[in-house]
Amino acid sequence: MLVREFRNGIQLTQHSKDFIIHVDDRCDFPSADLEPTYIDCNGFNFSFANESPPSPLVHSYYWDFGVKGVLDTTSQQSPTFTFPDSGTYTVKLVVNRGEQCSDSTTTQMKVYPGFFPGFTSQGTCVLNPVIFTDTSKSRYGIISSWQWNFGEGSSNIKNPSWKYSDSGMKTVQLVVASNKGCMDTVTKNILMTDKPPIAFPFRDTLICSIDTLQLHAVGFGNFTWSPGSSMLNANTADPLVFPKTTTIYIATLNQSGCINSDSLQVRVVDHVNLSPGNDSTICLGDTVTLNPSGDGLYFSWTPTSTLILPTTKNPYATPTGTTTYTVVASIGKCNASGNVTLHTIPYPLSAAAADTFICWKDTAYLHATAMGSRFAWIPENSLSNPEILDPAAFPLQTTVYSLFVYDTLGCPKPGISRVTVKVNPQIIAFAGNDTSIVVGQPLQLKGSGAPSFLWYPDVGLNQNNIEDPVAILNESQEYVMKAFTEAGCFAYDTIRVKVFMTAPDIFVPNAFTPGGVANTIFRPIPVGISKLEFFRVYNRYGMLVYSNSHLGSGWDGNFNGKPQASGGYVWMVEGMDYTGKIISKKGTMVLIR
Repeated sequence: MLVREFRNGIQLTQHSKDFIIHVDDRCDFPSADLEPTYIDCNGFNFSFANESPPSPLVHSYYWDFGVKGVLDTTSQQSPTFTFPDSGTYTVKLVVNRGEQCSDSTTTQMKVYPGFFPGFTSQGTCVLNPVIFTDTSKSRYGIISSWQWNFGEGSSNIKNPSWKYSDSGMKTVQLVVASNKGCMDTVTKNILMTDKPPIAFPFRDTLICSIDTLQLHAVGFGNFTWSPGSSMLNANTADPLVFPKTTTIYIATLNQSGCINSDSLQVRVVDHVNLSPGNDSTICLGDTVTLNPSGDGLYFSWTPTSTLILPTTKNPYATPTGTTTYTVVASIGKCNASGNVTLHTIPYPLSAAAADTFICWKDTAYLHATAMGSRFAWIPENSLSNPEILDPAAFPLQTTVYSLFVYDTLGCPKPGISRVTVKVNPQIIAFAGNDTSIVVGQPLQLKGSGAPSFLWYPDVGLNQNNIEDPVAILNESQEYVMKAFTEAGCFAYDTIRVKVFMTAPDIFVPNAFTPGGVANTIFRPIPVGISKLEFFRVYNRYGMLVYSNSHLGSGWDGNFNGKPQASGGYVWMVEGMDYTGKIISKKGTMVLIR
């Protein structure tokens, strides 16, 4: 920058100053940005979003969708709005509305749904013109432009034609637009051949000699049919024929000199062959399929009240009693009829008693009624005698027994009834491990296996009908515990309580014989001990070969899965008696093999 000082038009002095302006392309500021125009030609719902890159400086959004008379604003970041009608709306976006640093923008939203592009083509012969017809539709406005791409050329008229120079599959694309701004593309493949294709709805059919039949061929061009005898409108795609004998008709299609021929057969009969099927016997209530034979094309069965699909060749019949069904089979104006009778026999009577339940390893007695020539129970492996109607059942798990009853009256199926014997789960009663206490020591018993319990005798017990009574004994006692359910299922277990006339102590044997007949486990015998702190065994080298702190556990003479040698071992034990006193002991014992 240069500054000059003048006086009376004469420059007195001048002064210059340099400034450096740095332009940073990473500056960030809140920005609202939308495309100038949006258009929706598929529906009334449209999703908007700020086109500006995300910025942490944008704190809020405010959208106004330009619909008058309704609540059409939102503070969502990327809202979806349903416009009430077609038209052009001015949509406004404001970021950081009401703040010092904010921005806004508007766009034109065009809503004109109901735009469907499409076209058809006629002609398939090489070197002949293929005529394309635009079938596009627009609910709002009109179709205003067309852009065709034939793969070998293009056109911008509504309904063009094009000649292809070789055969094969050709891809045709049409881009259409409306005066409302809608635009879409549709693409189709057409097959060009050296002969025009001909299609028939049938190639072989059957008529009666007194009938008239309309043939039908599909193709683009001019049709002629032969032979022309017994035929009307031979030069159309849909002639009428009335042959008296079986005839092969040839259709010739001429598409501007491109010619093809194809044929179909019309078989002619003077009567209908029909066999309604054999009479049969079924079980009452069963559904069977009627199965006639013959050359009829159309069928009608009566009575219809017990039939499903009575106008088909093979309806389903569920007769409520012996019924004769009549069928009429027809070929055009010719028809024939016949009858088939279904005799119904009730299922053999099989009536098992009501379901029941038993306790595990208990017995249920089945009771059933049957009317038939023979019967069988399945499964039979848990029945006392499967050849009688009231066997004893002793399943170990819930079992469904089925009684099959057969007779010789004509129903080929057995009557079946079922009875379920529900087996309540096995009760595994456990009164606890045998234990030792001292005189006057309270012993907390603990039973398990069922919801209810009974202990007897009730000597020394504070209560004998609970899960966990407390026993205080002056002498050894054996208790029997009964664990039972409300259904009456039960099981028993016993516990032996040895009472020592001493103070609480821990007794340890001085020898044991692993692998022998008796005294095979080396374990401490706690008396009046409520908790075992540890029980350890060392070999002659001072190595620890066993350690445990569970009452009742002991050493089996092995270490790391290997039997230990015979000889002397040192043991140490410590426990707490029921008064809280610590008892510690140590000593030696002999392992004998």
